[in-house]
Amino acid sequence: MEEKERELHRRDMADVYIAVAERFEHSAIFVHPNPGTFEECARLIPRIREKMGDRYFLMKHGDATLGIPDGSQMFEFSYRLADEPGKVKAEAAQRVEEALEKAARQKRLGEMDASPHVLHSLDPLAGVDIAEVKRLYGDRVCLIGNVNCGLMDSDTEDEVVESARYALRQGMPGGGYIFSTSNCIYTGMPLSSYERMLEVRRVEGNYPGTGKD
Repeated sequence: MEEKERELHRRDMADVYIAVAERFEHSAIFVHPNPGTFEECARLIPRIREKMGDRYFLMKHGDATLGIPDGSQMFEFSYRLADEPGKVKAEAAQRVEEALEKAARQKRLGEMDASPHVLHSLDPLAGVDIAEVKRLYGDRVCLIGNVNCGLMDSDTEDEVVESARYALRQGMPGGGYIFSTSNCIYTGMPLSSYERMLEVRRVEGNYPGTGKD
């Protein structure tokens, strides 16, 4: 696109991000620039800020870990782990270096020191119990998540409600908890399940005497 068209695209994207955050009562916006370059991100974020100020916390992907391969690549990746462990490790190390470089540039873009001390994702599918993590580290780090994504797609309404309720009751005491699913809200998840989870937070995710989540 020409720059004039790109600017219209950025403003449309900003409107969509804000509309979604308002519709589902989010406290943060996860920015996914398109294209996903640093330069495009540097242009998109100010467009969002112009429209909503400091109302939402803005986030951007910065994970350096190797992603889980899809079905067409799983065997090849598994063979590489066995046959070329050194090369795979070197690739992982390179990803970390690249992520650190990007983080330094983004920190300069934001002109702030966020001092991140937050842990996500806490995934019950991997056997992670938020109650145990809270007991061990809740006074040292803010915790995010633990609502079971698997239940959102395949089980009953009661199980979705119970998972959301458990995450709230175990994560909230003493503060330092951000209510969230154990991973991303993926394509194909029934919207009704997500809305049901948010309703639990709306009713039960308030600290006594404050009316605040």
